[in-house]
Amino acid sequence: MKTSTLITALASLIFTLNLQAHEQTANTQTLDNLQRYKLSMVNQDNISRKVSAMLVESTVDMCHRKGYAVAATVVDRSGIVLAVSRADKAGPLTLASSERKAVTAVSMKRTTRALMESAQKFPNAANLVHMPKALLLIGGVPIKFNADVVGAIGVGGAPDGKFDEECANEALASFKSFLS
Repeated sequence: MKTSTLITALASLIFTLNLQAHEQTANTQTLDNLQRYKLSMVNQDNISRKVSAMLVESTVDMCHRKGYAVAATVVDRSGIVLAVSRADKAGPLTLASSERKAVTAVSMKRTTRALMESAQKFPNAANLVHMPKALLLIGGVPIKFNADVVGAIGVGGAPDGKFDEECANEALASFKSFLS
């Protein structure tokens, strides 16, 4: 009986040692895999939801003080909507135009004014008007953080796009401390 107990105890010890060795090898492989995975990832700054919400409210308020009922939309660097605000008397198309202006600005990393002017001057750039969701009207402005475009704001509803853009730029200027 003692021999079988001894054999069982030895077998159990060998099994435990093998299991520990396997776990250590597995942990080392897992760490190696995680290290390779980490090296393959891209870290990117993005505008936050909170700053986006404050930015659209500030933009709509600035335009309201000037007598314009607008909508403002902030998108992240991928063109996903983070925040939207619409003035009480803003028209029904202001939401769609503000979003499309923001998506256009972040996609091209330029103001929609610059894109519109390029499309008017250069025949090849004129094809931009045919891109889905693109809107080449003044009022879309990229949002930069440390020289990288991290999002964009689009404003729609003022009687001229230059006023949309003016409100967006003024709001961005007031948020400069958050964006540098």
